[in-house]
Amino acid sequence: MSKGNKNVFVNEITNIIYVLKKININYILSESRARLITHLSLPPSLSLLVSPSLRLSLSPSLSLSLPIFPRCVFLSQIPQIPAEENVAGCWLLGAGCWFDDFPFSQILVILEVIIDLLKMGFAGRCIRVIMILCMAGWSGYGQTFRFRHLGVEGGLSQNSVNCIMQDGRGFMWFGTQDGLNRYDGYNFVVYRPDPADEHSLTHSWVWDVFEDRQGNQWIATWRGLTKYDPYTDRFTRFLPDTADPRSISGERPAAICEDQEGYIWIATWGNGLNRYDPVSGKFSHFLMDPENNHSLPGNFVREVFCDSRDRLWVGTWSGLGLAEKHGGDAITFCRFRHDEQDPSSLGGNRIMSIIEDHAGKIWVGTRGGGLNLFREKDSSFVHYRYDKNDSHSLSSNDVCTLYEDSANRFWVGTFTEGLNLFDPEKGTFTHIYHDPDDPESLGGNNVYSILEDRSGLVWIGAGGLNILNTRINRFGLYKHREKDRFSLSNNYVTSFYED
Repeated sequence: MSKGNKNVFVNEITNIIYVLKKININYILSESRARLITHLSLPPSLSLLVSPSLRLSLSPSLSLSLPIFPRCVFLSQIPQIPAEENVAGCWLLGAGCWFDDFPFSQILVILEVIIDLLKMGFAGRCIRVIMILCMAGWSGYGQTFRFRHLGVEGGLSQNSVNCIMQDGRGFMWFGTQDGLNRYDGYNFVVYRPDPADEHSLTHSWVWDVFEDRQGNQWIATWRGLTKYDPYTDRFTRFLPDTADPRSISGERPAAICEDQEGYIWIATWGNGLNRYDPVSGKFSHFLMDPENNHSLPGNFVREVFCDSRDRLWVGTWSGLGLAEKHGGDAITFCRFRHDEQDPSSLGGNRIMSIIEDHAGKIWVGTRGGGLNLFREKDSSFVHYRYDKNDSHSLSSNDVCTLYEDSANRFWVGTFTEGLNLFDPEKGTFTHIYHDPDDPESLGGNNVYSILEDRSGLVWIGAGGLNILNTRINRFGLYKHREKDRFSLSNNYVTSFYED
């Protein structure tokens, strides 16, 4: 690049910096809240592009495809570079924050660094790469998530995936609204009821799949509980029997867990909580008693969860229950319910999901009451709800499922408003939505189930199966820190080398 052309280039960038300092941005939020669009008043030398991917044309012989952030991309094209310099197009990319706190200072830093590089002589006949990512303070929540999909066209029996489980042998199990699926990484085996076979599944609608410590799979269907023996490939059915008071209390189980004593706990729709003793093969029943405030909060039980301290949490559609075991069938429940007069009470009474995070904290997802954190010290709750005035709030108060993966990422699935990645330290949520124009986006906004497999892939049931490889969707930031002698020596990185 000649000295004259270089000066023109420097002057143009200097003008852009001046314009950016004066710029006005108005935000328009689309009805689906899936993406933000900006209206900019820019000179001809600047343009804005928002798309799932970007093709950087750096020279006639060099181009680069990059994923970009759909809600946080600023691009400026500088047309003053002469054609004889063999540069087909030169793009500057700045990214790192959401639009509602758009990183103008970072964009300015990018441009000022380019000016410094040009003045220092880092410009040859062909500009090979001018791409500086300024991501100071970025914690990984501004990234784009790219999903691989598995659906009915790939062998899945149905696209509404209610539950996901990986068994001890590595098989993935998916309970759908039309069949139980076992997946070996290549092919699906689908289990459905067979009227001629009493050892088949009891119903095609599967609510939950759970593996006990003996390696048996327990399946909660819309009409009966079944236990699958992987060695015989047969199902054992457990149905209510009026002649046997120790049979299961209802034919519609909803969720299953196992405590440290080896008891299997079964939540049922309308028939309370059941405990199965694998030694005796008998069930014990726990129901709501209107005359007893220490009985189960309600008989419509949607969730049951045993934490690391062997405490049993029961989620009903009449509130949350914490079981206190007194030996045998003597169990009482501490009830937690929503109280309009108490802002520290449970956010809503319809419990959908209960989990324990890596720090031992209990989180409760409710339908209509958002996400709730249980505070042990005073048995109160901290609420996280949707706020139309806060783009970092929970996307919907109708929470369907909660999950924390091995990297302590906290996922919140909602019924109609997509997936949330929650940062408990900041109390903020990153929203991940289905985009009909993007084949690599989330498959749907109804998120029913989430699980991380042992290889680190995160499986999400939303409009089929969505597979997220978190290892390629996260970026590390290395930069110079004055008091850290082990940090990067300087933030001006001009080249890379792979050993």
